[in-house]
Amino acid sequence: MPKSAPNHIAIVGGGFSGVMTAVNLARLSTRPLQVTVINCRRPAGRGVAYGTRRPEHLLNVAARNMSAFRDEPDHFLRWLRTRSEFDTLPEIELRERFIPRMVYGDYLRSIMHHHLQSADGMTPVTTEFVAGEVLDIEPAGDTVVIRLADSTTVEADRVVLATGNEPPAVLPGSETLAGHAAWMGDPWQPLEQRLPGQGESIVVLGTGLTTVDVTISLRALGPAPLDGLSRRRLTTWGT
Repeated sequence: MPKSAPNHIAIVGGGFSGVMTAVNLARLSTRPLQVTVINCRRPAGRGVAYGTRRPEHLLNVAARNMSAFRDEPDHFLRWLRTRSEFDTLPEIELRERFIPRMVYGDYLRSIMHHHLQSADGMTPVTTEFVAGEVLDIEPAGDTVVIRLADSTTVEADRVVLATGNEPPAVLPGSETLAGHAAWMGDPWQPLEQRLPGQGESIVVLGTGLTTVDVTISLRALGPAPLDGLSRRRLTTWGT
């Protein structure tokens, strides 16, 4: 005998994947459904990718291909036209523009509020946002129990894991530096609060895409000697 359809779906993670899963459930479900989005740290809808507050951090895909909805390929472009900084751009320029990631985070937040927090009664889906860190997920017959760090639990019929990018792994041997004023183990912390003093320099461990973002921001915040060291010894550079 087939199992009954789920009535409660829990989504662990509130970044792009988690929020858009909830949004599409709300858009497409034809029957009553309860959705719980469990999120911690960053505001729902932003996650690591779109939680940056630096305007120089850009999307790596042109605006014409960044609609959140496959069935509405110009949705993002139409939304950009509602903002004063984009409403007068020629169409061809807007389509090819690489938009700041923080603006895309605004876009996702607007989609979330429209589809998940409106009270127009147009959808049979009820969505709840829970702020908390998930520690464990345990089977309980045909359902599961999700245990949070504050000792509360959420019971659901289905669970979607949308945890996104994990925090950077701890660099071996860096444990003793955790409290040092010159050490910054997470590159997504506010850089402007950790700038070196006059005449001091910066070393960035790693030379990948994150380093590009960090370097652009450091250059925007002020001049300082900057060296990049590849963890795999592939590249070393300095400015």
